[in-house]
Amino acid sequence: ADAVLDCVIENILPRDQVNDLCIISLVWIDPRCANDPNLDEQDLYRTNYEATKLAIARAMRDEPTIDELIANRHKIVHDMFTPKG
Repeated sequence: ADAVLDCVIENILPRDQVNDLCIISLVWIDPRCANDPNLDEQDLYRTNYEATKLAIARAMRDEPTIDELIANRHKIVHDMFTPKG
């Protein structure tokens, strides 16, 4: 929520459109973090905050384009998931 509000404050999200926009954010955090004595909570917050702001800024610039998404659909990998087939 901080990242979304900061996007409004920084004019990444136009103030006059905030009631017309819908933002769906998914942040996955490894469940082992809850018991990790070395967890840096500030760093965890910062990285998720920055990723959210980056995603919003890119979306507002129409990045990546639909053509880029289609072209790279099967080239992009996720560290936590490899689809079968």
